[in-house]
Amino acid sequence: MSFVTYVKRTKQAFSEGYQIPPPEYMTLLGEDFSGSGFHFHVNGRDYIGCSLHQFDGNMPATMAHMNFDDPISIKDQVRTQNDIQILTYESDELSKFPSFPYDPEEVIASGMPVYIYDFDTPYTGRVYRVGKRPDAKIAMDESYPAAGNSGSPVVSGMTGNVIGVVLSADSPEDAKLVGFEILNWDGKE
Repeated sequence: MSFVTYVKRTKQAFSEGYQIPPPEYMTLLGEDFSGSGFHFHVNGRDYIGCSLHQFDGNMPATMAHMNFDDPISIKDQVRTQNDIQILTYESDELSKFPSFPYDPEEVIASGMPVYIYDFDTPYTGRVYRVGKRPDAKIAMDESYPAAGNSGSPVVSGMTGNVIGVVLSADSPEDAKLVGFEILNWDGKE
C-alpha cells in the first residue's frame, strides 16, 4: 500500500470514530497458499490464528510469509472453535515482527468500527450484527475483495486488539457484508 493511500484511509477512519490507525499487518499464507492467517499475543505468548475450513478441519504443518526464507513450523493446535484454530509455532523470523494484541475481555457490539485486511491493505467497516456468540457480521464502508482472505484478522478500530477471524462474504470480489467468528478464548492453553 502506498503512503498516500495509508494517509487517506487513516484520515477517513479517524473522522468516522476510529481511535487508532490501522495496525500493521503481515499476512501469513497456509501451506499450498490455502488461505491466510495472522499472529497475535495474549498473556505473554504468541500464537497464529486462522480458520479451520481453509485446511479441511486439520492443523496446517506450516505457514509462510512471502518475505521469509523458511516456512513457519506449526507445533500444536491449542484451541479450536466453530471455524477458528489457534496454533503455536516456531519461527525466529516471525518473532521479530509485531503481533496483534488480544484481550479476552474486549466487548464487541453492533456499530463497533473494525479493520479487516486484503493482504497488507486495511479496509474499514462496522460490526453490523452480533449473533449468538461467536457469529457476527461486518457492514463494509467500501467494497472488500474477499476471495482468499478467510482466516484474516478482524481488528477493533477502537483498541487495535484482534477480535475475530474473517470467514465468509457476500461476494468474492466486492463484498459489502463480511461474516466473521468472534475469538472467544481466555488465552490459557
